[in-house]
Amino acid sequence: MSGGCEYEAEQEVLQLLGLRMSNREIARCLTISPETVKDHVRAMRCKLGAPPRVHAAHVAWFARGATAGNVA
Repeated sequence: MSGGCEYEAEQEVLQLLGLRMSNREIARCLTISPETVKDHVRAMRCKLGAPPRVHAAHVAWFARGATAGNVA
């Protein structure tokens, strides 16, 4: 997989994390394995310096414009 494609896949996973989807749900949605989802999450955590998966989800959630006052 080329670097650009890998980055795009990570972005898709990050967006779905922001929707609070589980790894299994993300895998079904993107037609990839749950292990591939975990690999993407792990790679993003390293890039973001984010410890747990939940932190990566919060980054995605706030990046799409969510605030504490407009929880959807």
